[in-house]
Amino acid sequence: MEPIRFYVATDGNDAWSGTQAAPATGRPDGPFATLTKARDAIREFRARAGLKQPVTVLVRGGRHHCGQTLVLTKQDSGTYEYPITYAAYPGEQPILSGGVRIDGWRPYRGNILQAEFPAGKGDKSRFRQLFYDGKRQIRARWPNYDPDNPLYGGWAFMEGPAEESSPQSYGVLPGSFDEQSALAFRYRPGTFERQWEKPTEAEVYFTAGKYGSYTLPIASIDWEDRVISVAHSGRQFDRYPYFLSIPFFRNDRFVVENVLEELDQPGEWCLDSEEGMLYFWPPSGSGAGGDVVMPVLDCLVRLGGASWVNFVGFTFTETTTGDNMHREDLEGYGAMPPLPGRRYCGEALHLKGAEHCRIERNHFDAVGGNAIYLEDYNARNIIAHNEIGHAGNNGICLLGSKYFNPMPRHPLFNQIEDNHIHHCGTFDNYSTGVFLGLSQGNVIGH
Repeated sequence: MEPIRFYVATDGNDAWSGTQAAPATGRPDGPFATLTKARDAIREFRARAGLKQPVTVLVRGGRHHCGQTLVLTKQDSGTYEYPITYAAYPGEQPILSGGVRIDGWRPYRGNILQAEFPAGKGDKSRFRQLFYDGKRQIRARWPNYDPDNPLYGGWAFMEGPAEESSPQSYGVLPGSFDEQSALAFRYRPGTFERQWEKPTEAEVYFTAGKYGSYTLPIASIDWEDRVISVAHSGRQFDRYPYFLSIPFFRNDRFVVENVLEELDQPGEWCLDSEEGMLYFWPPSGSGAGGDVVMPVLDCLVRLGGASWVNFVGFTFTETTTGDNMHREDLEGYGAMPPLPGRRYCGEALHLKGAEHCRIERNHFDAVGGNAIYLEDYNARNIIAHNEIGHAGNNGICLLGSKYFNPMPRHPLFNQIEDNHIHHCGTFDNYSTGVFLGLSQGNVIGH
């Protein structure tokens, strides 16, 4: 049976009918501008005529700045006979972006431009990503990023914890006397070429021994004693209990990011949250006319209780990041439980209570947190033939709990098959391609 079709395009208009693939001559009608409007149009159509044939939303190519999370609930479900499909228009590549454009750039110094930060002065949300023409840029840092040796080059090394008497143990209890070994470290002589005017705007990204990586806000720097103090500790992943703080170790690798004085090469950027100002040196040869995007959404699509809904052929990108890699109140975290008071990193696609949905042939590119998260009860969904690359945290997560209320509260009988997952853990290298917490009967195959 031929499906009902709606269309969405970057040059569309939510006041139009959405039943034409392109704007008509004179622009009296044409496609919708947003997926949210397409969802609402399907609701209205069903209220009038019921769901008696499949429905397809075809999204034209180009970058769609979503503005808000597309939330699909039980009322947006299809059926076995008549599924609802959101798909790329044939031969085109729609990009779903969780960011907003930054405009109003003006010269600052040399090749560096400046623009007002949309969140305004004093915002301390620890904004960690900026994109230029779809590519994630580098936060101004010391030592500089080494493109010829991205894994092993461009690091400074710690001399050890700031307190010489601090034990080099696997973990220390938060609030204990020894926690100072997890809150301050001494760097080697000659590590930095200059002192910085606003060190508390910066963050330390470091790898603790053989464990995971962490990004910690700087509380202060004692330049004379060569000590960097951080606002809160990292945590160790090697042994239980996992809430123990991880002390700093001799020869731990680190870089300091978001330092205006270190914005010294193309492709770097920095945020002065105190002044509410962004600084950016566009990549070499790019000119000043590119698309500069700041992520603002932590989730692009949320399937909350929806069933028989398909997403096919999209690129998901430019979502925000955070500190915790998992949602709260679940089981099976292992060494990755969320810590209180820290922000969850988010995910591009969130499923909770979803059944018989298909996520196929999509590209999850440089999302800030997890790519796909199946939380609580999700059953018989298929996630296949997707590419997930350069995610800030995990590729695909399945977690729930052992409770029944009255249905099982964990993912079961889902198929995660033939996905190309690579280069995950950009912001936390203790990440995985597929993470299975408390779940049951799922197929992970390739």
